[in-house]
Amino acid sequence: MLPNTLRTFKSFEISPSPENKNETAQIPEKILLHDEGTQQRWDLLFKLIDKNLLEQKGVIFLVPETSQIKEVQAKLKDHFDVPIIVLDKKLTPKRELENWQAVKEGKARITIGTRSSVFAPVPNLGAVILFEEDNFSYKQEQTPYYHAREVALMRCAIEKADCVLVSSSPSAESWYLAQKGQLKLVQFKEDLKNSVQLIDLSNYYKKKFSLISFPLRNIIERALLDKKRMVLFLNQRGFSSMTRCEKCGFTAKCPRCNVNLSYLYSKKKLVCRLCQHTADLPTVCPKCQSSYIKNLGTGIEKLESELSRIFPQAKIERFDKESPKAPEADIIIATQAVLRILPKLNPDITAVLKFDSELNRLDFRTSQRVFSTLVHLRQHTKEKLIIQTSHTDNYCLKAVLKADFNLFYKNELKLRKELDFPPFKHLAEISLRGFKEEDVFKQANAFYALLEQKIKKGIGLIEPHASILPKLRDKFHFTIIVKGKSVTDILKVVKAAQKEFSRKNRVVVTVNIDP
Repeated sequence: MLPNTLRTFKSFEISPSPENKNETAQIPEKILLHDEGTQQRWDLLFKLIDKNLLEQKGVIFLVPETSQIKEVQAKLKDHFDVPIIVLDKKLTPKRELENWQAVKEGKARITIGTRSSVFAPVPNLGAVILFEEDNFSYKQEQTPYYHAREVALMRCAIEKADCVLVSSSPSAESWYLAQKGQLKLVQFKEDLKNSVQLIDLSNYYKKKFSLISFPLRNIIERALLDKKRMVLFLNQRGFSSMTRCEKCGFTAKCPRCNVNLSYLYSKKKLVCRLCQHTADLPTVCPKCQSSYIKNLGTGIEKLESELSRIFPQAKIERFDKESPKAPEADIIIATQAVLRILPKLNPDITAVLKFDSELNRLDFRTSQRVFSTLVHLRQHTKEKLIIQTSHTDNYCLKAVLKADFNLFYKNELKLRKELDFPPFKHLAEISLRGFKEEDVFKQANAFYALLEQKIKKGIGLIEPHASILPKLRDKFHFTIIVKGKSVTDILKVVKAAQKEFSRKNRVVVTVNIDP
Protein backbone atom coordinates (compact mmCIF):
# COMPACT_ATOMS: atom_id res chain seq x y z
CA MET A 1 0.00 0.00 0.00
CA LEU A 2 3.06 2.25 0.23
CA PRO A 3 4.29 4.49 -2.59
CA ASN A 4 6.47 2.64 -5.11
CA THR A 5 9.60 4.45 -3.89
CA LEU A 6 9.14 3.19 -0.33
CA ARG A 7 8.84 -0.40 -1.54
CA THR A 8 12.44 -0.43 -2.79
CA PHE A 9 13.82 -0.78 0.76
CA LYS A 10 16.02 2.31 0.46
CA SER A 11 16.68 4.62 3.39
CA PHE A 12 14.41 7.66 3.69
CA GLU A 13 13.86 10.40 6.23
CA ILE A 14 10.18 10.27 7.08
CA SER A 15 8.71 12.85 9.42
CA PRO A 16 6.58 11.42 12.23
CA SER A 17 2.82 11.83 12.07
CA PRO A 18 1.28 14.44 14.36
CA GLU A 19 -0.28 13.13 17.56
CA ASN A 20 -3.73 11.65 17.05
CA LYS A 21 -6.27 13.96 18.70
CA ASN A 22 -9.33 11.94 17.81
CA GLU A 23 -10.89 12.05 21.28
CA THR A 24 -14.31 13.43 20.42
CA ALA A 25 -17.19 12.27 22.60
CA GLN A 26 -19.50 12.03 19.56
CA ILE A 27 -20.47 8.57 18.39
CA PRO A 28 -19.16 8.13 14.82
CA GLU A 29 -21.68 7.65 12.02
CA LYS A 30 -21.87 4.53 9.85
CA ILE A 31 -24.09 5.43 6.92
CA LEU A 32 -25.29 3.80 3.74
CA LEU A 33 -26.32 6.69 1.50
CA HIS A 34 -28.64 5.41 -1.23
CA ASP A 35 -29.77 8.00 -3.76
CA GLU A 36 -31.74 7.17 -6.87
CA GLY A 37 -30.29 10.22 -8.63
CA THR A 38 -26.86 11.72 -7.98
CA GLN A 39 -27.67 15.30 -6.96
CA GLN A 40 -28.79 15.00 -3.35
CA ARG A 41 -25.77 13.01 -2.15
CA TRP A 42 -23.41 15.99 -2.26
CA ASP A 43 -25.33 18.12 0.26
CA LEU A 44 -25.05 15.39 2.88
CA LEU A 45 -21.38 14.71 2.06
CA PHE A 46 -20.50 18.41 2.27
CA LYS A 47 -22.13 18.62 5.72
CA LEU A 48 -20.23 15.55 6.95
CA ILE A 49 -16.89 16.84 5.63
CA ASP A 50 -17.59 20.31 7.08
CA LYS A 51 -18.19 18.77 10.50
CA ASN A 52 -14.88 16.91 10.43
CA LEU A 53 -12.89 19.89 9.12
CA LEU A 54 -14.26 22.06 11.96
CA GLU A 55 -13.03 19.41 14.41
CA GLN A 56 -9.57 19.53 12.75
CA LYS A 57 -9.91 15.99 11.43
CA GLY A 58 -8.85 14.54 8.09
CA VAL A 59 -11.11 12.94 5.50
CA ILE A 60 -10.36 10.11 3.03
CA PHE A 61 -12.53 10.21 -0.10
CA LEU A 62 -12.35 7.00 -2.15
CA VAL A 63 -13.41 6.66 -5.78
CA PRO A 64 -13.47 3.35 -7.71
CA GLU A 65 -11.74 4.55 -10.90
CA THR A 66 -8.73 6.84 -11.45
CA SER A 67 -10.74 8.66 -14.13
CA GLN A 68 -13.12 9.96 -11.42
CA ILE A 69 -10.45 11.63 -9.27
CA LYS A 70 -10.36 14.94 -11.18
CA GLU A 71 -14.13 15.33 -11.16
CA VAL A 72 -14.41 14.72 -7.40
CA GLN A 73 -11.37 16.90 -6.71
CA ALA A 74 -12.92 19.80 -8.65
CA LYS A 75 -16.22 19.40 -6.79
CA LEU A 76 -14.50 19.46 -3.38
CA LYS A 77 -12.22 22.39 -4.33
CA ASP A 78 -15.27 24.44 -5.29
CA HIS A 79 -16.75 23.88 -1.84
CA PHE A 80 -13.78 23.73 0.53
CA ASP A 81 -10.82 26.09 0.80
CA VAL A 82 -8.50 23.51 2.40
CA PRO A 83 -5.47 21.49 1.21
CA ILE A 84 -6.66 18.54 -0.90
CA ILE A 85 -4.07 15.90 -1.84
CA VAL A 86 -4.42 13.11 -4.39
CA LEU A 87 -2.81 9.70 -3.92
CA ASP A 88 -2.49 8.12 -7.36
CA LYS A 89 -0.23 5.27 -8.50
CA LYS A 90 -0.06 6.92 -11.92
CA LEU A 91 1.88 9.90 -10.55
CA THR A 92 5.66 10.00 -10.92
CA PRO A 93 7.40 8.09 -8.09
CA LYS A 94 8.79 11.37 -6.69
CA ARG A 95 5.40 13.12 -6.70
CA GLU A 96 3.64 10.07 -5.26
CA LEU A 97 6.10 9.96 -2.35
CA GLU A 98 5.78 13.72 -1.76
CA ASN A 99 1.98 13.47 -1.62
CA TRP A 100 2.08 10.44 0.68
CA GLN A 101 4.53 12.24 3.01
CA ALA A 102 2.32 15.35 3.05
CA VAL A 103 -0.66 13.20 4.07
CA LYS A 104 1.38 11.53 6.81
CA GLU A 105 2.48 14.91 8.17
CA GLY A 106 -1.13 16.05 8.42
CA LYS A 107 -0.87 18.64 5.63
CA ALA A 108 -3.85 17.22 3.76
CA ARG A 109 -7.29 17.97 5.13
CA ILE A 110 -8.91 15.84 2.42
CA THR A 111 -7.18 12.90 0.73
CA ILE A 112 -8.60 11.56 -2.54
CA GLY A 113 -7.64 8.25 -4.14
CA THR A 114 -8.70 4.85 -5.39
CA ARG A 115 -8.88 1.52 -3.53
CA SER A 116 -5.46 1.46 -1.79
CA SER A 117 -5.95 5.01 -0.45
CA VAL A 118 -8.10 3.47 2.28
CA PHE A 119 -4.70 2.85 3.93
CA ALA A 120 -3.61 6.52 3.57
CA PRO A 121 -1.65 7.57 6.70
CA VAL A 122 -4.10 10.31 7.73
CA PRO A 123 -3.05 11.08 11.34
CA ASN A 124 -6.32 12.36 12.79
CA LEU A 125 -8.93 10.52 10.73
CA GLY A 126 -12.46 11.85 10.93
CA ALA A 127 -14.22 10.12 8.06
CA VAL A 128 -13.84 7.68 5.17
CA ILE A 129 -16.22 8.11 2.23
CA LEU A 130 -16.62 5.33 -0.37
CA PHE A 131 -18.08 6.80 -3.54
CA GLU A 132 -20.10 4.24 -5.58
CA GLU A 133 -19.39 1.54 -3.01
CA ASP A 134 -21.04 -1.14 -5.17
CA ASN A 135 -18.27 -0.82 -7.77
CA PHE A 136 -16.32 -4.09 -8.11
CA SER A 137 -13.04 -2.17 -8.48
CA TYR A 138 -12.96 -1.83 -4.69
CA LYS A 139 -12.02 -5.50 -4.45
CA GLN A 140 -8.27 -6.21 -4.71
CA GLU A 141 -7.98 -9.36 -6.83
CA GLN A 142 -4.29 -10.02 -6.15
CA THR A 143 -2.39 -10.79 -2.97
CA PRO A 144 -2.98 -9.27 -0.49
CA TYR A 145 -6.71 -9.69 -1.18
CA TYR A 146 -8.96 -7.12 0.48
CA HIS A 147 -12.13 -5.11 -0.10
CA ALA A 148 -11.87 -1.37 0.51
CA ARG A 149 -15.35 -1.37 2.05
CA GLU A 150 -14.38 -3.93 4.71
CA VAL A 151 -11.10 -2.13 5.44
CA ALA A 152 -12.90 1.22 5.71
CA LEU A 153 -15.50 -0.14 8.15
CA MET A 154 -12.81 -1.80 10.26
CA ARG A 155 -10.48 1.22 10.23
CA CYS A 156 -13.30 3.61 11.14
CA ALA A 157 -14.31 1.35 14.06
CA ILE A 158 -10.71 1.32 15.34
CA GLU A 159 -10.12 5.07 14.88
CA LYS A 160 -13.64 6.14 15.89
CA ALA A 161 -14.25 7.82 12.55
CA ASP A 162 -17.36 8.25 10.41
CA CYS A 163 -17.82 5.83 7.49
CA VAL A 164 -20.16 6.69 4.63
CA LEU A 165 -20.93 4.27 1.79
CA VAL A 166 -22.46 6.08 -1.19
CA SER A 167 -24.29 4.34 -4.03
CA SER A 168 -27.24 4.48 -6.39
CA SER A 169 -27.35 0.66 -6.31
CA PRO A 170 -25.75 -0.51 -3.04
CA SER A 171 -24.05 -3.89 -2.79
CA ALA A 172 -26.20 -6.66 -1.34
CA GLU A 173 -23.71 -6.90 1.54
CA SER A 174 -24.17 -3.23 2.50
CA TRP A 175 -27.96 -3.42 2.13
CA TYR A 176 -27.96 -6.44 4.46
CA LEU A 177 -25.90 -4.53 7.06
CA ALA A 178 -28.42 -1.68 6.86
CA GLN A 179 -31.31 -4.15 7.35
CA LYS A 180 -29.57 -5.47 10.48
CA GLY A 181 -29.12 -1.94 11.82
CA GLN A 182 -25.33 -1.99 11.52
CA LEU A 183 -25.49 0.85 8.97
CA LYS A 184 -27.86 3.80 9.05
CA LEU A 185 -29.76 3.80 5.75
CA VAL A 186 -30.28 7.28 4.31
CA GLN A 187 -32.37 7.26 1.13
CA PHE A 188 -33.08 10.02 -1.36
CA LYS A 189 -35.99 9.19 -3.61
CA GLU A 190 -36.25 10.67 -7.07
CA ASP A 191 -39.12 10.69 -9.53
CA LEU A 192 -37.40 9.35 -12.62
CA LYS A 193 -38.68 11.13 -15.70
CA ASN A 194 -37.48 8.44 -18.11
CA SER A 195 -38.95 5.02 -18.80
CA VAL A 196 -37.82 1.43 -19.34
CA GLN A 197 -38.97 -0.71 -22.27
CA LEU A 198 -38.37 -4.45 -22.55
CA ILE A 199 -38.17 -6.02 -26.01
CA ASP A 200 -39.06 -9.69 -25.65
CA LEU A 201 -36.83 -11.43 -28.19
CA SER A 202 -38.90 -14.62 -28.01
CA ASN A 203 -41.65 -12.74 -29.90
CA TYR A 204 -39.49 -11.68 -32.82
CA TYR A 205 -37.66 -13.55 -35.54
CA LYS A 206 -34.04 -12.54 -35.35
CA LYS A 207 -31.93 -12.51 -38.50
CA LYS A 208 -28.76 -14.55 -38.43
CA PHE A 209 -25.83 -12.66 -36.88
CA SER A 210 -28.02 -9.61 -36.18
CA LEU A 211 -28.32 -8.13 -32.70
CA ILE A 212 -30.83 -5.50 -33.74
CA SER A 213 -34.43 -6.67 -33.29
CA PHE A 214 -37.20 -5.30 -35.50
CA PRO A 215 -38.64 -3.01 -32.77
CA LEU A 216 -35.18 -1.65 -31.90
CA ARG A 217 -34.48 -0.92 -35.56
CA ASN A 218 -37.66 1.17 -35.69
CA ILE A 219 -36.64 3.03 -32.51
CA ILE A 220 -33.19 3.82 -33.99
CA GLU A 221 -34.79 5.11 -37.20
CA ARG A 222 -37.13 7.38 -35.22
CA ALA A 223 -34.27 8.63 -32.99
CA LEU A 224 -32.17 9.56 -36.04
CA LEU A 225 -35.09 11.46 -37.59
CA ASP A 226 -35.63 13.34 -34.31
CA LYS A 227 -31.88 14.16 -34.00
CA LYS A 228 -31.56 12.23 -30.74
CA ARG A 229 -28.40 10.65 -29.35
CA MET A 230 -28.35 6.91 -28.68
CA VAL A 231 -26.01 4.59 -26.79
CA LEU A 232 -26.08 0.89 -27.73
CA PHE A 233 -24.59 -1.09 -24.84
CA LEU A 234 -22.76 -4.28 -25.88
CA ASN A 235 -20.16 -5.52 -23.41
CA GLN A 236 -17.98 -7.32 -25.98
CA ARG A 237 -14.89 -5.72 -27.48
CA GLY A 238 -13.63 -6.44 -30.97
CA PHE A 239 -15.25 -7.67 -34.15
CA SER A 240 -15.99 -11.26 -33.15
CA SER A 241 -15.61 -13.43 -30.06
CA MET A 242 -14.58 -16.63 -31.86
CA THR A 243 -12.62 -17.64 -34.96
CA ARG A 244 -13.51 -21.17 -36.08
CA CYS A 245 -13.06 -23.54 -39.03
CA GLU A 246 -16.49 -24.54 -40.32
CA LYS A 247 -15.06 -27.79 -41.77
CA CYS A 248 -13.16 -29.42 -38.89
CA GLY A 249 -14.27 -27.30 -35.91
CA PHE A 250 -10.82 -25.90 -35.06
CA THR A 251 -11.15 -22.81 -32.84
CA ALA A 252 -8.36 -20.25 -32.39
CA LYS A 253 -7.44 -20.20 -28.70
CA CYS A 254 -4.86 -18.44 -26.59
CA PRO A 255 -1.90 -20.81 -26.00
CA ARG A 256 -1.38 -19.30 -22.55
CA CYS A 257 -4.98 -19.16 -21.28
CA ASN A 258 -6.89 -21.66 -23.45
CA VAL A 259 -9.77 -19.21 -24.07
CA ASN A 260 -11.17 -18.16 -27.45
CA LEU A 261 -9.25 -15.36 -29.12
CA SER A 262 -11.29 -12.28 -30.07
CA TYR A 263 -10.74 -10.68 -33.46
CA LEU A 264 -10.03 -6.94 -33.35
CA TYR A 265 -10.71 -5.60 -36.81
CA SER A 266 -9.11 -2.23 -35.97
CA LYS A 267 -5.79 -3.98 -35.26
CA LYS A 268 -6.27 -6.86 -37.74
CA LYS A 269 -5.25 -9.21 -34.91
CA LEU A 270 -6.60 -12.02 -32.73
CA VAL A 271 -6.28 -10.95 -29.09
CA CYS A 272 -6.67 -12.75 -25.74
CA ARG A 273 -8.97 -10.81 -23.40
CA LEU A 274 -7.05 -12.12 -20.37
CA CYS A 275 -3.32 -11.83 -21.15
CA GLN A 276 -3.41 -9.67 -24.30
CA HIS A 277 -1.55 -12.35 -26.33
CA THR A 278 -1.87 -11.51 -30.04
CA ALA A 279 -1.83 -13.64 -33.18
CA ASP A 280 -2.46 -13.13 -36.88
CA LEU A 281 -5.84 -14.08 -38.30
CA PRO A 282 -5.28 -17.37 -40.17
CA THR A 283 -6.19 -17.42 -43.86
CA VAL A 284 -6.42 -21.24 -43.84
CA CYS A 285 -7.21 -23.63 -41.00
CA PRO A 286 -3.98 -24.66 -39.18
CA LYS A 287 -5.52 -28.10 -38.59
CA CYS A 288 -7.15 -29.17 -41.88
CA GLN A 289 -5.76 -26.49 -44.25
CA SER A 290 -9.26 -25.58 -45.48
CA SER A 291 -10.26 -21.98 -46.13
CA TYR A 292 -13.56 -22.21 -44.24
CA ILE A 293 -12.41 -19.86 -41.46
CA LYS A 294 -15.20 -17.71 -40.01
CA ASN A 295 -15.38 -15.03 -37.32
CA LEU A 296 -18.38 -15.83 -35.12
CA GLY A 297 -20.11 -13.89 -32.38
CA THR A 298 -20.55 -10.15 -32.32
CA GLY A 299 -18.42 -7.47 -30.72
CA ILE A 300 -18.80 -3.71 -30.95
CA GLU A 301 -16.71 -3.57 -34.15
CA LYS A 302 -19.04 -5.96 -36.00
CA LEU A 303 -22.08 -4.13 -34.65
CA GLU A 304 -20.63 -0.86 -35.93
CA SER A 305 -20.21 -2.43 -39.37
CA GLU A 306 -23.80 -3.73 -39.36
CA LEU A 307 -25.28 -0.40 -38.24
CA SER A 308 -23.25 1.55 -40.81
CA ARG A 309 -24.78 -0.67 -43.50
CA ILE A 310 -28.36 -0.26 -42.20
CA PHE A 311 -28.08 3.46 -41.36
CA PRO A 312 -25.50 4.94 -43.76
CA GLN A 313 -26.69 8.48 -42.95
CA ALA A 314 -25.84 8.16 -39.23
CA LYS A 315 -22.59 9.15 -37.54
CA ILE A 316 -21.56 6.06 -35.57
CA GLU A 317 -18.63 5.69 -33.15
CA ARG A 318 -17.34 3.03 -30.76
CA PHE A 319 -16.23 3.45 -27.15
CA ASP A 320 -14.32 0.92 -25.02
CA LYS A 321 -11.63 1.00 -22.31
CA GLU A 322 -8.94 1.91 -24.85
CA SER A 323 -10.84 4.87 -26.33
CA PRO A 324 -8.95 8.10 -25.61
CA LYS A 325 -11.94 10.44 -25.32
CA ALA A 326 -15.73 10.60 -25.22
CA PRO A 327 -17.19 10.22 -28.72
CA GLU A 328 -19.57 12.66 -30.40
CA ALA A 329 -21.97 10.81 -32.66
CA ASP A 330 -25.62 10.01 -33.34
CA ILE A 331 -25.12 6.39 -32.25
CA ILE A 332 -22.43 5.36 -29.77
CA ILE A 333 -21.69 1.63 -29.48
CA ALA A 334 -20.07 1.02 -26.12
CA THR A 335 -18.84 -1.56 -23.64
CA GLN A 336 -18.93 -1.34 -19.82
CA ALA A 337 -16.34 1.45 -20.02
CA VAL A 338 -19.10 3.85 -21.08
CA LEU A 339 -20.32 4.05 -17.46
CA ARG A 340 -17.31 6.32 -16.75
CA ILE A 341 -18.47 8.96 -19.25
CA LEU A 342 -22.24 8.42 -19.32
CA PRO A 343 -23.06 11.52 -17.22
CA LYS A 344 -21.23 13.65 -19.83
CA LEU A 345 -22.84 11.89 -22.79
CA ASN A 346 -26.34 12.21 -21.30
CA PRO A 347 -27.94 10.20 -24.15
CA ASP A 348 -31.62 10.46 -24.99
CA ILE A 349 -31.97 6.69 -25.45
CA THR A 350 -29.85 3.75 -24.25
CA ALA A 351 -30.35 0.19 -25.50
CA VAL A 352 -28.87 -2.95 -23.88
CA LEU A 353 -28.36 -5.57 -26.60
CA LYS A 354 -27.07 -8.81 -25.02
CA PHE A 355 -28.64 -8.68 -21.60
CA ASP A 356 -29.08 -12.47 -21.37
CA SER A 357 -25.39 -13.24 -21.91
CA GLU A 358 -24.50 -10.71 -19.18
CA LEU A 359 -26.77 -12.60 -16.79
CA ASN A 360 -25.29 -16.03 -17.59
CA ARG A 361 -21.81 -15.50 -16.10
CA LEU A 362 -20.44 -18.01 -13.58
CA ASP A 363 -20.37 -15.71 -10.55
CA PHE A 364 -22.85 -15.51 -7.68
CA ARG A 365 -22.57 -11.70 -7.83
CA THR A 366 -23.66 -11.57 -11.49
CA SER A 367 -27.19 -10.35 -10.66
CA GLN A 368 -25.73 -7.54 -8.56
CA ARG A 369 -23.40 -6.52 -11.40
CA VAL A 370 -26.23 -6.53 -13.94
CA PHE A 371 -28.61 -4.65 -11.66
CA SER A 372 -25.99 -1.97 -10.88
CA THR A 373 -25.22 -1.56 -14.58
CA LEU A 374 -28.89 -1.15 -15.50
CA VAL A 375 -29.49 1.32 -12.65
CA HIS A 376 -26.56 3.47 -13.80
CA LEU A 377 -27.62 3.28 -17.44
CA ARG A 378 -31.16 4.38 -16.56
CA GLN A 379 -29.92 7.08 -14.21
CA HIS A 380 -28.00 8.86 -16.97
CA THR A 381 -30.44 8.38 -19.84
CA LYS A 382 -32.83 11.26 -20.51
CA GLU A 383 -35.81 9.52 -22.12
CA LYS A 384 -35.78 5.74 -22.36
CA LEU A 385 -33.74 2.65 -21.42
CA ILE A 386 -34.43 -0.28 -23.78
CA ILE A 387 -33.45 -3.86 -22.91
CA GLN A 388 -33.56 -6.73 -25.40
CA THR A 389 -34.10 -10.02 -23.56
CA SER A 390 -35.68 -13.45 -23.60
CA HIS A 391 -36.00 -13.39 -19.77
CA THR A 392 -38.61 -10.71 -19.15
CA ASP A 393 -39.58 -12.31 -15.82
CA ASN A 394 -36.08 -11.91 -14.31
CA TYR A 395 -36.21 -10.08 -10.97
CA CYS A 396 -33.36 -7.71 -11.98
CA LEU A 397 -35.43 -6.50 -14.92
CA LYS A 398 -38.64 -6.22 -12.90
CA ALA A 399 -36.83 -4.17 -10.24
CA VAL A 400 -35.33 -1.80 -12.83
CA LEU A 401 -38.65 -1.54 -14.69
CA LYS A 402 -40.49 -0.50 -11.51
CA ALA A 403 -37.51 1.33 -9.94
CA ASP A 404 -38.19 -1.00 -6.99
CA PHE A 405 -34.94 -1.52 -5.08
CA ASN A 406 -36.60 -3.51 -2.29
CA LEU A 407 -37.80 -6.03 -4.89
CA PHE A 408 -34.25 -6.63 -6.12
CA TYR A 409 -32.61 -6.96 -2.70
CA LYS A 410 -35.40 -9.17 -1.34
CA ASN A 411 -34.91 -11.67 -4.18
CA GLU A 412 -31.11 -11.37 -4.25
CA LEU A 413 -30.67 -11.91 -0.51
CA LYS A 414 -33.17 -14.77 -0.51
CA LEU A 415 -31.15 -16.60 -3.19
CA ARG A 416 -27.87 -15.99 -1.43
CA LYS A 417 -29.26 -17.28 1.85
CA GLU A 418 -30.49 -20.47 0.17
CA LEU A 419 -27.04 -21.05 -1.35
CA ASP A 420 -25.04 -20.08 1.77
CA PHE A 421 -23.31 -17.20 0.00
CA PRO A 422 -22.20 -13.84 1.43
CA PRO A 423 -23.44 -11.98 3.38
CA PHE A 424 -24.98 -15.01 5.16
CA LYS A 425 -21.84 -17.11 5.09
CA HIS A 426 -18.25 -16.26 4.26
CA LEU A 427 -16.22 -18.01 1.58
CA ALA A 428 -12.51 -18.72 1.51
CA GLU A 429 -11.33 -19.41 -2.02
CA ILE A 430 -8.10 -21.42 -1.82
CA SER A 431 -6.44 -21.21 -5.22
CA LEU A 432 -3.53 -23.40 -6.32
CA ARG A 433 -1.67 -22.66 -9.54
CA GLY A 434 1.35 -24.05 -11.36
CA PHE A 435 2.78 -24.90 -14.78
CA LYS A 436 1.84 -28.62 -14.81
CA GLU A 437 -1.85 -29.48 -14.56
CA GLU A 438 -1.28 -32.89 -12.96
CA ASP A 439 1.02 -31.44 -10.28
CA VAL A 440 -1.46 -28.71 -9.36
CA PHE A 441 -4.35 -31.19 -9.14
CA LYS A 442 -2.33 -33.53 -6.86
CA GLN A 443 -1.35 -30.64 -4.60
CA ALA A 444 -4.98 -29.44 -4.47
CA ASN A 445 -6.12 -32.89 -3.34
CA ALA A 446 -3.35 -33.01 -0.74
CA PHE A 447 -4.42 -29.64 0.66
CA TYR A 448 -8.07 -30.73 0.66
CA ALA A 449 -7.17 -33.87 2.66
CA LEU A 450 -5.51 -31.69 5.32
CA LEU A 451 -8.56 -29.43 5.47
CA GLU A 452 -10.80 -32.46 6.03
CA GLN A 453 -8.66 -33.41 9.02
CA LYS A 454 -8.89 -29.92 10.54
CA ILE A 455 -12.58 -29.31 9.80
CA LYS A 456 -14.78 -28.03 12.61
CA LYS A 457 -18.53 -27.90 13.15
CA GLY A 458 -20.15 -25.17 11.06
CA ILE A 459 -17.43 -25.25 8.40
CA GLY A 460 -18.17 -26.68 4.95
CA LEU A 461 -15.82 -27.78 2.16
CA ILE A 462 -16.16 -27.98 -1.62
CA GLU A 463 -13.57 -30.36 -3.07
CA PRO A 464 -10.93 -29.30 -5.64
CA HIS A 465 -12.24 -28.28 -9.04
CA ALA A 466 -10.89 -26.43 -12.05
CA SER A 467 -11.23 -22.68 -11.59
CA ILE A 468 -13.57 -20.57 -13.75
CA LEU A 469 -10.42 -19.78 -15.76
CA PRO A 470 -8.68 -23.20 -15.67
CA LYS A 471 -5.59 -21.90 -17.47
CA LEU A 472 -4.26 -18.37 -17.25
CA ARG A 473 -0.88 -17.06 -18.46
CA ASP A 474 0.56 -20.58 -18.87
CA LYS A 475 -0.52 -21.68 -15.37
CA PHE A 476 -3.23 -24.18 -14.45
CA HIS A 477 -5.63 -23.22 -11.64
CA PHE A 478 -7.61 -25.37 -9.19
CA THR A 479 -9.86 -24.09 -6.43
CA ILE A 480 -11.06 -25.33 -3.03
CA ILE A 481 -13.94 -23.49 -1.31
CA VAL A 482 -14.34 -23.30 2.47
CA LYS A 483 -17.67 -21.98 3.83
CA GLY A 484 -18.58 -20.78 7.30
CA LYS A 485 -20.31 -18.05 9.31
CA SER A 486 -17.11 -16.87 10.98
CA VAL A 487 -14.06 -15.68 9.04
CA THR A 488 -11.97 -16.32 12.17
CA ASP A 489 -13.08 -19.98 12.32
CA ILE A 490 -12.50 -20.44 8.58
CA LEU A 491 -8.98 -19.03 8.80
CA LYS A 492 -8.11 -21.20 11.80
CA VAL A 493 -8.87 -24.28 9.70
CA VAL A 494 -7.07 -22.95 6.62
CA LYS A 495 -3.97 -21.81 8.53
CA ALA A 496 -3.74 -25.14 10.39
CA ALA A 497 -3.77 -26.96 7.03
CA GLN A 498 -1.22 -24.51 5.58
CA LYS A 499 1.24 -25.25 8.39
CA GLU A 500 1.30 -28.95 7.54
CA PHE A 501 1.08 -28.54 3.77
CA SER A 502 4.21 -29.51 1.86
CA ARG A 503 4.27 -27.31 -1.23
CA LYS A 504 5.94 -28.97 -4.22
CA ASN A 505 6.70 -28.41 -7.90
CA ARG A 506 6.52 -24.61 -7.66
CA VAL A 507 2.78 -24.69 -6.97
CA VAL A 508 1.57 -21.38 -5.50
CA VAL A 509 -1.25 -21.26 -2.92
CA THR A 510 -3.35 -18.14 -2.24
CA VAL A 511 -6.34 -17.54 0.02
CA ASN A 512 -9.05 -15.04 -0.95
CA ILE A 513 -11.85 -14.25 1.52
CA ASP A 514 -15.25 -13.55 -0.06
CA PRO A 515 -14.01 -13.38 -3.67
